[in-house]
Amino acid sequence: MAIDGHVRLWNAVTGAALGQAFDDPPQVLYVAFSGDGTRLIAACDDKVVRIWDVASKSLVAGLELESGSMDVAIGPDGTRVATASADGVARVWDVPQVLPRVLAAGPGYDAMYSPDGTRIATTSTNGELALWSATGALQATLKPQIGVGNPVFDHAGRRFAMIAVDGSAQLGEVAPATLRAFPKEMGKDPSGGEGPETLIGHVPALGAFSPDGRRFATMAPKHTVRIWDTASLEVVVPPLAHDATLVMVRFSPDGRCVVTASVDGTARIWSADTGALQRALPHSPGIALTGAVFSPDGARIVTTGVDAKVRIWNASSGQLQSTLSGHAALVIAAAFSPDGTLLLSNSQDNSARIWDVATGKLAVPPLEHESRVESAAFSPDGARVVTASNKIAQIWDVKSGRLLAAPFVHPDYLRAAVFSPDGGSLLTVASDAVRIWNVGLDTRTLEDWLRAARDGSFPQLAEALDRLAPASRIVHP
Repeated sequence: MAIDGHVRLWNAVTGAALGQAFDDPPQVLYVAFSGDGTRLIAACDDKVVRIWDVASKSLVAGLELESGSMDVAIGPDGTRVATASADGVARVWDVPQVLPRVLAAGPGYDAMYSPDGTRIATTSTNGELALWSATGALQATLKPQIGVGNPVFDHAGRRFAMIAVDGSAQLGEVAPATLRAFPKEMGKDPSGGEGPETLIGHVPALGAFSPDGRRFATMAPKHTVRIWDTASLEVVVPPLAHDATLVMVRFSPDGRCVVTASVDGTARIWSADTGALQRALPHSPGIALTGAVFSPDGARIVTTGVDAKVRIWNASSGQLQSTLSGHAALVIAAAFSPDGTLLLSNSQDNSARIWDVATGKLAVPPLEHESRVESAAFSPDGARVVTASNKIAQIWDVKSGRLLAAPFVHPDYLRAAVFSPDGGSLLTVASDAVRIWNVGLDTRTLEDWLRAARDGSFPQLAEALDRLAPASRIVHP
């Protein structure tokens, strides 16, 4: 560490400089190597502890401490870090075990796992759609004849669709990788019809497959939804019309209904077989909606909007069941937990919130962030939540609302983060690339780790704990 506060690596035999560990970090206060020499940790004067991969000089994680760090230590394999803060708290952190696999370098637009987790589809701002294996091997690259958009898999994972922001779409087969265009009438209307409106940072999927994959719904120009037969590519019901721009369309879990949401202040439930309007879910005038989705059992619908409220409706009667208040700005999206008992919302007020559906109250304190939360998603088992905000993805425990691991730090703005279907990986979409991260969460408790530190398995952790005052508290982020 030089007097200028930077960290540089040197060859211990020749004395030759190996370069700077990281490009222009803030002033560095303490540094340490992991026992195996693969990780370098530094406490900086901006109250962030940074961890780098030595071989690539890539940033692995950044640990933000409100009171700054008085001391740091890293375990032998670089996957556990202990920090001692001025607030008298020692913290033990999980750190990502490996660097992420970069799938699509360059401006990423969106990415999605197939339901069985065997494939990933990515789209980029250059208009390309790529199919990858779950481990990151490129399988196919396609050039859709439409604009930039979102990929969507059917429930079987055999078909996918690419939907552009102007409402145009193409349907694809996974094996072999091919694309078919929907009729040109669904494309952008030359008379000036609008495509879906973007009220938020991360654009949700602009179309949806029915559960059996036989139908596909798209949001078309002139405020309408069209439902297509995926075999014949023919429209099967009359257009489902709103009075203003649409923002979302989703099928019910049984495929019999479709819910649509619009900036006209309504969500509407339609028959997927006939296109008949079954009921409307009206909101107060001037409340543009940002989304509407069914619960896993199809009994409820949640809507979100610009008024900072989350509303839960009875899907059969159309009656409002509860209004969840607490956000202070536009709610970007909401999603039910896999068992339907909890609801997760993310907002421009820099928070995500986990709600108890039965009581309408918060299940845990708000998950606070430094910037607006672009996306939030449950893990497949419903035990964890991942959030994306600014350049950081974070994993939270659903029962306690506490962080479970060090943040997954990105070099550029983060658009979305989701778990893989098996819960073992994260798929993140940033402005510079799409990445797969090994979640690497340890099931051992803090007490287990303290015993490991004391029995000599992790001497650096034990030394850091011993330097703390006896009255210090030890917590797991």
